[in-house]
Amino acid sequence: MDQDAWTIDNAFCNSRANRLIDKDLVKNLHETNSGIHIFRSYKTLMDNYGAKKNRGTFYRNCMETKGYQLITPNPSSPNKV
Repeated sequence: MDQDAWTIDNAFCNSRANRLIDKDLVKNLHETNSGIHIFRSYKTLMDNYGAKKNRGTFYRNCMETKGYQLITPNPSSPNKV
């Protein structure tokens, strides 16, 4: 697989993950007199946190369906003296 294909797939999956969390996010914002948006409730805040946390899962699933595999490096063994 070449670098250009990975770059395109990476951009596509990032965009898709962002759209999925935007779709899942609860958009119950309230504008204060100062013009700053605040969340209406603690539940809304937690729903937003959960959706953002799931973004990585959406991205990973998208990349896996395109044939990529997550590889985690093995921790190096400690040096014995």
